[in-house]
Amino acid sequence: MAKSKDILGMNERNLKYIKPLNRRRAIRLADSKLKTSRIFKKNGLPVPKMYAVLKNAKEVEEFNWDSLLDSFVVKPNSGLGGGGIIVIKGKKQLFEVEEDRRKKIHKKAFIDKLKDFLKLGSRFLVDESEICWEAIDGDIWTIERLRSHCYDIIDGRFSITGRPDIALIQQRLIIHPALRYYTYRGMPDVRVIVYNNVPVMAMLRLPTKISNGKANLAQGAVGVGIDLATGLTTTSSIKKPRRMFVDKHPDTKRDLSAIEIPFWDEILKMAIKAQEVSELGFLAVDIAIDKNKGPVILEVNARGGLEIQNVNLAALGKRLDRVEGLKIKSISHGVRVAKALFGGEIERKVEDITGKQVLGIVESVKIVDKEGELHSVLAKIDTGAGLTSIDVSLAKKLGFQDAMEVFERYNDINRHLKREEAKRLARELKEKLKKEHQDIVDTAIIHSASGTTWRIMVPLSFYISGVKVDTKASVIERKNLKYPMIIGRKDLKDFLVDPEKKLEKVKKI
Repeated sequence: MAKSKDILGMNERNLKYIKPLNRRRAIRLADSKLKTSRIFKKNGLPVPKMYAVLKNAKEVEEFNWDSLLDSFVVKPNSGLGGGGIIVIKGKKQLFEVEEDRRKKIHKKAFIDKLKDFLKLGSRFLVDESEICWEAIDGDIWTIERLRSHCYDIIDGRFSITGRPDIALIQQRLIIHPALRYYTYRGMPDVRVIVYNNVPVMAMLRLPTKISNGKANLAQGAVGVGIDLATGLTTTSSIKKPRRMFVDKHPDTKRDLSAIEIPFWDEILKMAIKAQEVSELGFLAVDIAIDKNKGPVILEVNARGGLEIQNVNLAALGKRLDRVEGLKIKSISHGVRVAKALFGGEIERKVEDITGKQVLGIVESVKIVDKEGELHSVLAKIDTGAGLTSIDVSLAKKLGFQDAMEVFERYNDINRHLKREEAKRLARELKEKLKKEHQDIVDTAIIHSASGTTWRIMVPLSFYISGVKVDTKASVIERKNLKYPMIIGRKDLKDFLVDPEKKLEKVKKI
């Protein structure tokens, strides 16, 4: 859990990061969705296709609404907090809305018709074939109602500054299949906070019924933390109907942890490039993942909200301090730094809950030899093997050569046997061998794809992921295999194994 002194507050954010790092020109650019869309497109960053830009009442009146596709988005150019955004999902006839509405005219549509009647002074007729659109929240929009909404946008009703604005009509993106079942109606997005060309924190925002299908936390969307190294989701929280941490989506009931975000590396690179292009020193980048186009930048925010800290259970202030002053040489370098500094959240969470270390399929191991010296080797973690085994040459290096010579008086260490013969040797010689040399603590019959072998077992102590393991290991020729040691499931009971975990390498980032 983050310490309170490390949590970034609004005043500190404004005074320490926004005021000195975000110049007015860059902020004005970020506040204009039209300008950012154009400059990002010019610099090769993917953005939603722009269908129309309506700057005044005349352009709204003259716009051919029938030219639009069945689905689209209407939004203010300088909107705040998702206000004024209408997401249209399909075109319908006025009475083809829902089963229980077929013989009704939507209240707003009726008012629009009534206004037309009064204006024209003629007999009021309802055209059942009139085209209208249905929004993702089930609301119905006629052409007149869409025009009225655009007039409100132009008048500045949803503007961040309160000044006259521009109405934008854009392409509606299609939810990527990997996220489709985790969201309620609307388009989820990923928010990435970028500072000094390094992504420092990220979250997935999932629309809910309370948020009316909008990916806005203040309106009730679910915020889901993301581990920067893996792109897997971690902890989740909501603000409505009350602030609380959740494990499942309130509407879809899907588990929210360990969701794999598609195109994760590409998303991080896009966020860094968006910072470079926008020239904002501190920003939030909102990226949606389209079924066909992949990651698409929706907008950038020069005043990124701070709720992301609660979602991730991590302090933003501490992370910003860690990257301040770093010399980031390239976009790829920025991604590597982010993953190195702020990754591993999933693994740490699992370890905290279970008390067990998480291992990959290959781990660095330190083995204690008979003189007490440590030898570092790479070991394969094999849950399919019952016992731990080491290579002949490694066994000799550890001081077990005499024990091996005693064993080989009776049996070639690499000889393949029939099962019955192996059982006979073990039955007749095991106790005798244990008496002849103290390092022969047992023998084992091992069946594998290459045949059956009867092996010597020696006492072995090794350290893996900071944990000491005392065991018995069989000895076999492994010179043609990649790793000199296999750790079997008998010695893995105090660990968890993640096949996706990569062996950490010490290298410059």
